[in-house]
Amino acid sequence: MLTCPGCGHSGDGGRGESAFDYLGRDGLVEVRRCQSCGAGLLVRFTLLPTEAHAEVIPEEAWQEMQAAR
Repeated sequence: MLTCPGCGHSGDGGRGESAFDYLGRDGLVEVRRCQSCGAGLLVRFTLLPTEAHAEVIPEEAWQEMQAAR
């Protein structure tokens, strides 16, 4: 289960796109967008137990990333 720290929206661990849009990967970190609040998230997965940990990308950096797309 993945939960957006910004709004509390949760979904399937971020592995699908039903709750969080997949925007890319940088090494072991995925960039996702919360479909509820639009926040940019950096998501790290652990293997045992399988968990997803998200942190919100600061607003200014997120806007720059969106503009570059």
